[in-house]
Amino acid sequence: MRSAMSVTVGALVLLSVALTLEAAEAKPPTVNIYTQTPVTFGQRNNLICHCNGFHPPRLTMTLKKNGQEIKDCKESDLSFGRDWMYSKTIHTDFTPQEGETYECEVKHDESKPQTFRLENY
Repeated sequence: MRSAMSVTVGALVLLSVALTLEAAEAKPPTVNIYTQTPVTFGQRNNLICHCNGFHPPRLTMTLKKNGQEIKDCKESDLSFGRDWMYSKTIHTDFTPQEGETYECEVKHDESKPQTFRLENY
């Protein structure tokens, strides 16, 4: 009897979470693209793109150099806060040269991809 009750309570909790997620409003991410340290051309650095405050958790992120995808980037696990808003980070080592452009392309849920450019370097 006790195990059947535990299963029922567990199922109700899962159903409640699923309904909460389904009812939550879609919210696009806040996107920040930046470097680990101030840029000096020719010196190794870390390019970082961070997305936070988004829902639902369907998100793809791509780092680009001069419009081309940078391969072998590292991604964080998807994480969320108490309000069910999510965050995720992608980063890669790079050595910037004068005249190059760096961008982060973000596609959230069903929306069109948006591109964010690294500025002020």
